[in-house]
Amino acid sequence: MAHYIGNKIYWRRDNAFSKEFLQKVDEIAKQKKLVDLKIHGKEGMNTIRDSKGCFLNDKYLIDNITPAINQANEECMWHFKLKKFEDFQYTTYGVGHHYGWHQDTHTHAYRDQTVRKVSFTLCLNDEYTGGELEICEPHPDPKKTKFHKFDKITPGTIIIFYSGLWHRVLPVKTGFRKSLVGWTLGTKFQ
Repeated sequence: MAHYIGNKIYWRRDNAFSKEFLQKVDEIAKQKKLVDLKIHGKEGMNTIRDSKGCFLNDKYLIDNITPAINQANEECMWHFKLKKFEDFQYTTYGVGHHYGWHQDTHTHAYRDQTVRKVSFTLCLNDEYTGGELEICEPHPDPKKTKFHKFDKITPGTIIIFYSGLWHRVLPVKTGFRKSLVGWTLGTKFQ
């Protein structure tokens, strides 16, 4: 069942993907070298993002994730015209790793005139504490701005949302957090 919050800003499906699928994601990622994924803010090193990961372009993953993206796009009544995926990002967070407030959209379209429209996070494990995904639902009246925190997410759970929403991953307290994230592209908004 999709979770409709406010104006349907996100779609969540618990246990949407099997243990076997999650193992396959790990197997595909193990063929790549994990690199530091760091974004430095004005305040110094790693103020925005500190994690490791690699990028995956795999037909098996695309074929299995596409139905969830299409279902969210329909059920949430976004009706975005979606064309393709950007390479998926397999991301790991150790203790203290995080990703501060950010949006997945860019200021300019790609060369093919596509932009990020829909983002997703797929939880791959639960052997950690902290590391919660949080999405901001802004409102002109700051007292009405809402923060949706996703904690205690089970492996196989996917959360899909509009790429322009502010979101973050809080610092991991214990253990090791793994996720697969991605962005669906479409033509610029008109």
